[in-house]
Amino acid sequence: MTRSVIGSFAIVLVGWLVCLSAQSVAGANVVNDSTSTIGIDEPQPSQAKWSTSAVHVFSRFSSGRPAWRTDAVAVRRHVPRRSTYAVELGLVGRHGEDDPFIALDMYRNFGSHTYGNLRLGVSPGARVIPRSDIFLEVFHGPGNGWEFSAGYRRADYVNSGANTWLVGAGKYIGNWYLRARQSATQVGGSMGYAILGTVRRYFGASDEFVGLTVAKGREIVAFPGTTSIEARNSFSGSIFYQRSIGRGAGIRVGLEGVDDGDLSRWGVTTGVLWNW
Repeated sequence: MTRSVIGSFAIVLVGWLVCLSAQSVAGANVVNDSTSTIGIDEPQPSQAKWSTSAVHVFSRFSSGRPAWRTDAVAVRRHVPRRSTYAVELGLVGRHGEDDPFIALDMYRNFGSHTYGNLRLGVSPGARVIPRSDIFLEVFHGPGNGWEFSAGYRRADYVNSGANTWLVGAGKYIGNWYLRARQSATQVGGSMGYAILGTVRRYFGASDEFVGLTVAKGREIVAFPGTTSIEARNSFSGSIFYQRSIGRGAGIRVGLEGVDDGDLSRWGVTTGVLWNW
Protein backbone atom coordinates (compact mmCIF):
# COMPACT_ATOMS: atom_id res chain seq x y z
CA MET A 1 0.00 0.00 0.00
CA THR A 2 2.78 2.42 0.97
CA ARG A 3 4.76 1.73 -2.20
CA SER A 4 1.70 2.19 -4.42
CA VAL A 5 0.85 5.57 -2.84
CA ILE A 6 4.47 6.76 -3.11
CA GLY A 7 4.60 5.60 -6.72
CA SER A 8 1.36 7.41 -7.57
CA PHE A 9 2.65 10.59 -5.95
CA ALA A 10 5.88 10.41 -7.93
CA ILE A 11 4.01 9.93 -11.24
CA VAL A 12 1.74 12.92 -10.56
CA LEU A 13 4.70 15.07 -9.51
CA VAL A 14 6.76 14.23 -12.61
CA GLY A 15 3.77 14.90 -14.87
CA TRP A 16 3.17 18.27 -13.22
CA LEU A 17 6.81 19.24 -13.63
CA VAL A 18 6.75 18.29 -17.32
CA CYS A 19 3.68 20.48 -17.85
CA LEU A 20 5.34 23.41 -16.09
CA SER A 21 8.53 23.06 -18.11
CA ALA A 22 6.52 23.70 -21.27
CA GLN A 23 5.14 27.00 -19.93
CA SER A 24 6.74 30.43 -20.20
CA VAL A 25 6.52 31.27 -16.53
CA ALA A 26 7.42 34.54 -14.90
CA GLY A 27 7.06 33.36 -11.36
CA ALA A 28 9.62 32.50 -8.74
CA ASN A 29 10.76 29.54 -6.78
CA VAL A 30 10.48 30.93 -3.26
CA VAL A 31 12.94 28.39 -1.92
CA ASN A 32 16.02 29.34 -3.91
CA ASP A 33 16.25 33.00 -2.87
CA SER A 34 15.26 32.58 0.79
CA THR A 35 17.95 33.23 3.41
CA SER A 36 16.44 30.61 5.72
CA THR A 37 18.69 27.75 6.81
CA ILE A 38 15.99 26.52 9.18
CA GLY A 39 13.61 25.30 6.50
CA ILE A 40 9.95 26.24 6.18
CA ASP A 41 8.66 22.79 7.16
CA GLU A 42 11.69 21.52 9.11
CA PRO A 43 10.66 19.02 11.82
CA GLN A 44 11.34 20.08 15.37
CA PRO A 45 12.64 17.94 18.27
CA SER A 46 9.80 16.64 20.41
CA GLN A 47 11.53 16.72 23.85
CA ALA A 48 14.24 19.42 23.87
CA LYS A 49 13.38 22.88 25.20
CA TRP A 50 16.24 24.64 23.41
CA SER A 51 18.26 23.95 20.28
CA THR A 52 20.87 25.68 18.18
CA SER A 53 22.40 25.15 14.77
CA ALA A 54 25.23 26.41 12.59
CA VAL A 55 25.01 25.95 8.82
CA HIS A 56 27.34 26.62 5.89
CA VAL A 57 26.08 26.57 2.27
CA PHE A 58 28.59 26.73 -0.60
CA SER A 59 27.59 26.87 -4.29
CA ARG A 60 30.05 26.57 -7.20
CA PHE A 61 29.09 27.68 -10.72
CA SER A 62 29.72 25.74 -13.91
CA SER A 63 30.37 29.07 -15.71
CA GLY A 64 33.33 30.03 -13.51
CA ARG A 65 31.52 32.80 -11.60
CA PRO A 66 32.62 33.49 -8.01
CA ALA A 67 31.03 31.02 -5.61
CA TRP A 68 27.96 31.85 -3.52
CA ARG A 69 27.85 31.11 0.17
CA THR A 70 25.57 31.41 3.18
CA ASP A 71 26.71 31.14 6.80
CA ALA A 72 24.11 31.23 9.56
CA VAL A 73 23.51 30.37 13.19
CA ALA A 74 20.10 29.94 14.83
CA VAL A 75 18.86 29.55 18.40
CA ARG A 76 15.40 28.08 19.03
CA ARG A 77 13.08 27.87 22.02
CA HIS A 78 10.66 24.93 21.94
CA VAL A 79 7.43 24.77 23.92
CA PRO A 80 6.23 21.15 23.50
CA ARG A 81 2.94 20.81 21.61
CA ARG A 82 2.56 24.60 21.47
CA SER A 83 5.22 26.62 19.65
CA THR A 84 8.81 27.12 18.48
CA TYR A 85 10.60 30.47 18.30
CA ALA A 86 13.91 30.93 16.51
CA VAL A 87 16.33 33.80 15.97
CA GLU A 88 18.68 33.41 13.01
CA LEU A 89 21.75 35.50 12.15
CA GLY A 90 23.69 35.07 8.95
CA LEU A 91 25.78 36.37 6.08
CA VAL A 92 25.02 35.79 2.39
CA GLY A 93 27.75 36.26 -0.21
CA ARG A 94 26.77 36.64 -3.88
CA HIS A 95 28.23 38.47 -6.90
CA GLY A 96 31.10 39.81 -4.80
CA GLU A 97 28.70 41.35 -2.24
CA ASP A 98 28.18 40.28 1.39
CA ASP A 99 24.77 40.95 2.96
CA PRO A 100 24.15 40.23 6.67
CA PHE A 101 20.63 39.39 7.84
CA ILE A 102 18.61 38.67 10.95
CA ALA A 103 15.33 36.75 11.04
CA LEU A 104 12.68 35.66 13.52
CA ASP A 105 11.07 32.33 12.66
CA MET A 106 7.99 31.21 14.62
CA TYR A 107 5.81 28.10 14.64
CA ARG A 108 2.56 28.18 16.62
CA ASN A 109 -0.09 25.50 17.19
CA PHE A 110 -3.76 26.49 17.03
CA GLY A 111 -5.56 23.47 18.43
CA SER A 112 -4.65 19.88 17.67
CA HIS A 113 -4.96 20.01 13.87
CA THR A 114 -3.77 23.49 12.81
CA TYR A 115 -0.49 25.37 13.10
CA GLY A 116 1.22 28.32 11.44
CA ASN A 117 4.72 29.47 10.47
CA LEU A 118 5.69 33.17 10.42
CA ARG A 119 9.15 34.34 9.33
CA LEU A 120 10.27 37.97 9.49
CA GLY A 121 13.66 38.77 8.00
CA VAL A 122 15.52 42.06 7.55
CA SER A 123 18.81 43.02 5.92
CA PRO A 124 19.22 46.83 5.94
CA GLY A 125 21.22 48.04 2.94
CA ALA A 126 21.20 44.62 1.26
CA ARG A 127 22.08 44.49 -2.44
CA VAL A 128 21.72 40.79 -3.31
CA ILE A 129 19.04 39.50 -0.87
CA PRO A 130 15.71 40.99 0.27
CA ARG A 131 15.97 44.01 2.57
CA SER A 132 12.73 42.87 4.16
CA ASP A 133 11.24 39.39 3.87
CA ILE A 134 7.86 38.37 5.32
CA PHE A 135 6.55 34.82 5.04
CA LEU A 136 3.36 33.33 6.50
CA GLU A 137 2.00 29.81 6.02
CA VAL A 138 -0.88 28.03 7.77
CA PHE A 139 -1.18 24.22 7.91
CA HIS A 140 -4.25 22.11 8.67
CA GLY A 141 -4.50 18.35 9.11
CA PRO A 142 -8.06 17.04 8.62
CA GLY A 143 -7.05 13.47 9.45
CA ASN A 144 -5.85 10.24 7.83
CA GLY A 145 -2.33 11.62 7.55
CA TRP A 146 -3.26 14.51 5.25
CA GLU A 147 -1.97 18.06 5.68
CA PHE A 148 -2.95 21.11 3.61
CA SER A 149 -1.39 24.56 3.63
CA ALA A 150 -1.72 28.06 2.23
CA GLY A 151 0.81 30.87 2.45
CA TYR A 152 2.04 34.28 1.32
CA ARG A 153 5.47 35.86 0.98
CA ARG A 154 6.51 39.48 0.38
CA ALA A 155 10.17 40.10 -0.47
CA ASP A 156 11.42 43.68 -0.98
CA TYR A 157 14.76 44.18 -2.74
CA VAL A 158 16.74 47.39 -3.45
CA ASN A 159 14.36 48.88 -6.04
CA SER A 160 11.61 46.29 -6.51
CA GLY A 161 9.67 43.54 -4.79
CA ALA A 162 7.89 40.24 -5.31
CA ASN A 163 4.60 38.81 -4.02
CA THR A 164 4.19 35.03 -3.79
CA TRP A 165 1.07 33.00 -2.96
CA LEU A 166 1.34 29.31 -2.13
CA VAL A 167 -0.87 26.26 -1.65
CA GLY A 168 0.35 22.83 -0.65
CA ALA A 169 -0.73 19.29 0.19
CA GLY A 170 1.15 16.69 2.21
CA LYS A 171 0.60 13.10 3.26
CA TYR A 172 2.12 11.08 6.11
CA ILE A 173 2.37 7.35 5.39
CA GLY A 174 4.11 5.50 8.19
CA ASN A 175 7.65 6.89 8.32
CA TRP A 176 7.23 8.66 4.98
CA TYR A 177 6.14 12.23 4.27
CA LEU A 178 5.14 13.38 0.77
CA ARG A 179 4.43 16.99 -0.13
CA ALA A 180 3.69 19.11 -3.21
CA ARG A 181 3.48 22.90 -3.13
CA GLN A 182 2.34 25.19 -5.94
CA SER A 183 3.29 28.88 -5.99
CA ALA A 184 2.22 31.89 -8.02
CA THR A 185 4.56 34.89 -8.01
CA GLN A 186 4.10 38.46 -9.18
CA VAL A 187 7.29 40.26 -10.24
CA GLY A 188 6.52 43.71 -11.61
CA GLY A 189 3.62 43.25 -14.01
CA SER A 190 4.32 39.57 -14.68
CA MET A 191 2.73 36.54 -13.05
CA GLY A 192 3.95 32.95 -13.23
CA TYR A 193 3.95 29.60 -11.47
CA ALA A 194 6.31 27.09 -9.91
CA ILE A 195 6.03 23.76 -8.10
CA LEU A 196 8.06 22.05 -5.41
CA GLY A 197 7.83 18.38 -4.47
CA THR A 198 9.32 16.72 -1.37
CA VAL A 199 9.72 13.10 -0.29
CA ARG A 200 11.06 12.52 3.22
CA ARG A 201 11.83 9.34 5.18
CA TYR A 202 12.02 9.58 8.98
CA PHE A 203 14.12 7.37 11.26
CA GLY A 204 11.95 7.18 14.37
CA ALA A 205 12.60 10.68 15.79
CA SER A 206 10.91 13.64 14.12
CA ASP A 207 14.23 15.44 13.57
CA GLU A 208 16.06 12.50 11.95
CA PHE A 209 15.38 12.04 8.25
CA VAL A 210 16.59 11.86 4.68
CA GLY A 211 14.74 13.98 2.13
CA LEU A 212 14.62 14.67 -1.58
CA THR A 213 13.21 17.93 -3.02
CA VAL A 214 12.65 18.87 -6.67
CA ALA A 215 11.53 22.34 -7.83
CA LYS A 216 10.62 23.81 -11.23
CA GLY A 217 9.83 27.46 -11.98
CA ARG A 218 11.83 30.68 -11.74
CA GLU A 219 14.25 31.82 -9.07
CA ILE A 220 14.60 35.46 -8.08
CA VAL A 221 18.11 36.89 -8.46
CA ALA A 222 19.24 40.42 -7.56
CA PHE A 223 22.38 41.71 -9.28
CA PRO A 224 24.35 44.62 -7.75
CA GLY A 225 24.10 47.82 -9.78
CA THR A 226 20.79 46.95 -11.45
CA THR A 227 17.47 48.68 -10.81
CA SER A 228 15.32 45.58 -10.59
CA ILE A 229 15.37 41.92 -9.69
CA GLU A 230 15.50 39.21 -12.35
CA ALA A 231 13.24 36.14 -12.46
CA ARG A 232 15.03 33.29 -14.24
CA ASN A 233 13.86 29.87 -15.43
CA SER A 234 15.37 27.20 -13.21
CA PHE A 235 15.11 23.55 -12.28
CA SER A 236 16.60 22.35 -9.00
CA GLY A 237 16.96 19.20 -6.98
CA SER A 238 18.39 18.62 -3.52
CA ILE A 239 18.90 15.79 -1.07
CA PHE A 240 19.39 16.26 2.68
CA TYR A 241 20.33 13.93 5.51
CA GLN A 242 19.89 14.84 9.18
CA ARG A 243 20.79 12.52 12.03
CA SER A 244 21.52 12.50 15.76
CA ILE A 245 25.08 11.56 16.78
CA GLY A 246 24.41 11.36 20.52
CA ARG A 247 24.32 13.62 23.60
CA GLY A 248 21.82 15.96 21.94
CA ALA A 249 24.10 16.65 18.97
CA GLY A 250 23.25 16.10 15.33
CA ILE A 251 24.55 16.69 11.82
CA ARG A 252 22.95 17.81 8.59
CA VAL A 253 24.47 17.42 5.13
CA GLY A 254 22.98 18.20 1.75
CA LEU A 255 23.71 18.38 -1.96
CA GLU A 256 21.85 20.63 -4.42
CA GLY A 257 21.98 21.12 -8.17
CA VAL A 258 20.41 24.08 -10.03
CA ASP A 259 19.98 24.28 -13.81
CA ASP A 260 19.74 28.02 -14.61
CA GLY A 261 21.76 28.97 -17.69
CA ASP A 262 24.92 30.86 -16.73
CA LEU A 263 23.87 30.59 -13.06
CA SER A 264 23.78 26.77 -13.13
CA ARG A 265 25.54 25.50 -10.02
CA TRP A 266 26.17 22.75 -7.50
CA GLY A 267 25.77 23.41 -3.79
CA VAL A 268 26.87 21.65 -0.62
CA THR A 269 25.30 22.21 2.81
CA THR A 270 26.94 21.19 6.08
CA GLY A 271 25.57 21.86 9.51
CA VAL A 272 25.68 20.90 13.17
CA LEU A 273 22.73 20.88 15.59
CA TRP A 274 22.46 20.64 19.33
CA ASN A 275 19.32 20.02 21.43
CA TRP A 276 19.15 20.49 25.18
